[in-house]
Amino acid sequence: MVSRIAVIKHVGPKLVPFFESVFIFFVLYPLKSESNLFFLIIKCMPMIALLIFVLSNGFNLNFEYSYSRRIFTGLVFSMIGDACLVYPEEFFIFGVISFGIAHIIYLTAFGLKPLNHKFAVALFILALPISALYIPFLSNYVLKVIVPVYMGLLLSMLWRAVSRLQIFNKDVEWTWTRLCCSIGAFFFVISDSVLSFDFFIYPIPYSHPTIMFTYYASQLGIALSVVDSDVDHEGNHLVIQHNDLINGVSRIYNYLKSIYFEDNIEVLSDLNESLSSVKKNE
Repeated sequence: MVSRIAVIKHVGPKLVPFFESVFIFFVLYPLKSESNLFFLIIKCMPMIALLIFVLSNGFNLNFEYSYSRRIFTGLVFSMIGDACLVYPEEFFIFGVISFGIAHIIYLTAFGLKPLNHKFAVALFILALPISALYIPFLSNYVLKVIVPVYMGLLLSMLWRAVSRLQIFNKDVEWTWTRLCCSIGAFFFVISDSVLSFDFFIYPIPYSHPTIMFTYYASQLGIALSVVDSDVDHEGNHLVIQHNDLINGVSRIYNYLKSIYFEDNIEVLSDLNESLSSVKKNE
């Protein structure tokens, strides 16, 4: 068991650029965001620091870095989303799509085991009235589709992050990295909830610092989960590999194809019987 002091000595110095860039961001933009290139650069600096942090913990194409590669890619798409939201009037939808892709990638990193269906059902029940609350405030049909879908992806990411922690499972020893990931997922939900409510429904006082603080905290928690990922063999085996996705899509396609084929056979058979009966009557 690695001591906490050893972990801090190992991880702490690598996070200095992140905390420095977050400090600079809040010094320069403590209360509101702006739509210009300089703000975009300052806003993305903490994300660049986290990308470097993930790389510094080891990164290659081998199996033991399956989890790290997913987290790195998710951070990249999150940073693209950050850049898009600097210009919300022009690129808001693209920002939502980028963050949606990031959540899908995080989902593939967290895997689907253990399922924890009770937590999933609870989040689904929670999402229904929230979606109904937002729909009247969405200005066009594109947003009426994208926002609920994004909400589903966000809560699914939370579901998988918390489920892999297994904090209530006495047979499994949970790790601090998985705990950080779960806390980060919660902060992500808080950040996006404040942002969406402020953007669509009603302005929230001090929304900018609240959104950005919880957002940076969320990405930090998720990024910290890569610290022991190269030796977390169970975690890497839970990662949904690209072959799994291809096989899953292939199974769905074959299933739908078989249903479609069987339906067509039935239709053709009924048509043939109808024609035969018509000919007999003639």
